[in-house]
Amino acid sequence: MDILDSFFLIDYLRQWTARGRIVIMTIHPPTYEIFTMMSRVAIVSTGRMVYHGKRRDLVPYFSYIDFPCPAYKNPSDYYLDLVTLDNLSSEAMLESSQRVENLVQVFRRRQEALSDPGPPGMAPADVQRAGFFGQMLALWIRAMIYMFPYNVVSFFRSIFLAALMSVLLGAIFWNVRAGREQEHVMDRFGLYYALLGFCLWPLLLNMITNVWKERPYVVRDINAKLYSGSAYAIAKLTYSLPTAAAVFAAYAFPAYSMAGLPRQDHVNNFGPYIGYTLLYLLTARIIVLAAGCTFVSRHVATTISGVILIVFSITAGYTVHLADLSLVTSWIQWISPLRWTLDQLSRLEFVGGNGAQYECSRSPVVLQENGIQVKADCGVVSDYHALSLFGYATRWPTAQPILAVLAVHFVFAVLAVLIVSFRYKGLSKKKARQQSPLG
Repeated sequence: MDILDSFFLIDYLRQWTARGRIVIMTIHPPTYEIFTMMSRVAIVSTGRMVYHGKRRDLVPYFSYIDFPCPAYKNPSDYYLDLVTLDNLSSEAMLESSQRVENLVQVFRRRQEALSDPGPPGMAPADVQRAGFFGQMLALWIRAMIYMFPYNVVSFFRSIFLAALMSVLLGAIFWNVRAGREQEHVMDRFGLYYALLGFCLWPLLLNMITNVWKERPYVVRDINAKLYSGSAYAIAKLTYSLPTAAAVFAAYAFPAYSMAGLPRQDHVNNFGPYIGYTLLYLLTARIIVLAAGCTFVSRHVATTISGVILIVFSITAGYTVHLADLSLVTSWIQWISPLRWTLDQLSRLEFVGGNGAQYECSRSPVVLQENGIQVKADCGVVSDYHALSLFGYATRWPTAQPILAVLAVHFVFAVLAVLIVSFRYKGLSKKKARQQSPLG
């Protein structure tokens, strides 16, 4: 390093030691400014101590033993030259060796005798490890305070990504609620399916990547017994919950508003919409987190979590009608969180009952047997018909859809805690960093 960089480095280390730390360093050649920043100095020659003490006592000490520092000379340079053996010639080597030997003997005579250590004291108490809740509290503090400002940067990056995806989705389904045609009914169903089914994947992939990046450090800390796997998993799921909810709220709101303002009697449905949407998105989050904790490769974790969410999406009633599910797969609809969420969001969207609300201006003209041309009947003329089209007309108890989604959320949360508790324990850091052939 040059002189300027060395000065700032030493100044930083000096401020660091002022907080109770100890810094041992070697530097050559030290400038006079750097020399004055040292608190203690040790001069060693041929493995023997020539001087050890406070920096401000160095010049007076050597002056007292008839080796004063010349004027306008850097003391560090002068006394380093003084104790260096000169091997240019045999006479110079002999003279420098005698000088160093003399300096060593003088320092030994003037060195203070070691103090009596006194009677043996009590052994230090054993270090008491923090309990489960103490570990969780420490992990909370580390995530919220000691990770600043990186946690804030990551949070706003996720907010931006969520809002961007929502705006793009809202642009595709722009003002679909304003339409009174029959085809707009399908668009309104498609808005919710796209919002919950596949447009959230950039957010989920970002979460899997974060788990993959954190795994080597978590494995190292767990093997070092700094905290348990269960404490980390529960702390991770809890301290990241508020930020995840904020990110998903930024994802849910723009698309909903860009799809068109609801009618006056639908305005009060925005609160339940946000509640059901956040509940499902947080459940999808816990599914990908469990997969990310299970598999070392983030690509395998993405594939497995994708299969799970696709199965839940297919059995939700939009791509495949609930009545068309086979006996082998029909039971999945009862545990599909997307099915219950779409059911409730659809009931919030279509609350008009049997009253005629939709037009069919594009219905084809049909020729009857008697030769009279008539317009084909409109398949969907009311909100009830729209709900019946996808099998969402059944009224369930208010708590049943919520409990069904919470049950899936709880199962995958417990699975994530168990995986981190048992799989991470004993896993080497090299194994934690290892990737599959897929990446």
